[in-house]
Amino acid sequence: MSFVLALSLACGVGIVAAQDLDPSGGTYKPPPSQRRRPKKPVTRPTTHPLPVPRDGQLAAAGDRAVLLDAEKHRLLRDDGSTVSLPGSVTADAKLQQSGADAGEVAIATDSGVVVVAADGGTRTISADLARPVTSSSQISAPVVVDNCIHAAWAGAQRYLLACDGQNPRTVDIEQKTQGSTLEFLSSLAGWPPNAQIPGTDRFGSGEWS
Repeated sequence: MSFVLALSLACGVGIVAAQDLDPSGGTYKPPPSQRRRPKKPVTRPTTHPLPVPRDGQLAAAGDRAVLLDAEKHRLLRDDGSTVSLPGSVTADAKLQQSGADAGEVAIATDSGVVVVAADGGTRTISADLARPVTSSSQISAPVVVDNCIHAAWAGAQRYLLACDGQNPRTVDIEQKTQGSTLEFLSSLAGWPPNAQIPGTDRFGSGEWS
């Protein structure tokens, strides 16, 4: 079974809003009145050669494209540069979902998140798991929203929130998620990390590990 993690709840209490995902994997198409095609390009497009590995993962970070080549422990960027990644980035790792934040790129591993800064520097955030998860299906593709990284591991029932200027926080997901797939519904991520979430009273009570 697959679930959606609603960040507006997960940010505050670590309890996810769960619902079955559409098994058909259909893609939403807006009605014609909502589709817009520019009459002409605003700027001339720029192209760079980008070698695409067999199992590469592609995402957009702001207006930049990034490609994860986990087999060779590297992140390829659309300006032609390459960032070497630690050995913890294996074939099971998940590149972040595409998003508007351009400052950092997040890659979830079996036990934490590797963060790649705009200057090519890397750092690792531990999810404090009792043991690493053992398959890629137990790792969610993280999201980066408003300078905060959200990550989750279904196999460990663990959620991680890491915001700039604050210590990372982890929490156990109360709903049973082992054997399931967790996906972030990033459009719901609008709550500031220290906000009180409506209908909850646990945030800020010391229950974050």
